[in-house]
Amino acid sequence: MPPSQPNDTPLPPVFFMVFAFGLGCTPSKVGVGAYVIEGSNLQTDSGKDTGKVTLPDDTENITDLVIFDEWSILGASMDPYPEHKTADHSCDPKGVLPEEEVLEINTNDCGYAVVGQPIKAEILEGDWVELMMYHSALSSVDEPAEAHFSLWVGENVFWERTIAIPAAPEIYPVPLQVEWSAEAGELARIHLHNHGGNSWRVAYLKRLRGEAIP
Repeated sequence: MPPSQPNDTPLPPVFFMVFAFGLGCTPSKVGVGAYVIEGSNLQTDSGKDTGKVTLPDDTENITDLVIFDEWSILGASMDPYPEHKTADHSCDPKGVLPEEEVLEINTNDCGYAVVGQPIKAEILEGDWVELMMYHSALSSVDEPAEAHFSLWVGENVFWERTIAIPAAPEIYPVPLQVEWSAEAGELARIHLHNHGGNSWRVAYLKRLRGEAIP
């Protein structure tokens, strides 16, 4: 399915605030079904609170597909866009961590991030899936520049966007009806690369059914 753009549905109760992030990580190797994830399990740093997203309450029609503190840094073989990586790209794991119940990626430390986790429930063709992602004001010493964000489920690209830098802070609520299926346990992957030291957060990925459908 080709990448889609967000529609004009109203924003859910999400609040965007100024970022000042703490850092922390623990090296490890984690097995995920048939996958082996090499890198870091993310460790919560609950002592630092400077930005927050308020998530909608779950109902029987809203299912969390990912958990904010279960993302892991993936090996290079799992990068959906390996041709994007250059000799200048690097990722210090301390730039990728859960913070205030969202995944945070600080590109000052990790300018090229590929992270993933298995989804917690099946997705059927025709289901609605909603991503909530947002970033701070984007800047770079070398301007103009760009950032690229992409989220995949299995071998299906759910949504992606290339953003010209400089850019203002932005919230991306992305509810889409999918044309593919995925079993519980398939890998959700985020690919992000960014010129400059900027802050990105992924709040949730949810499956919507019944009355929750937009």
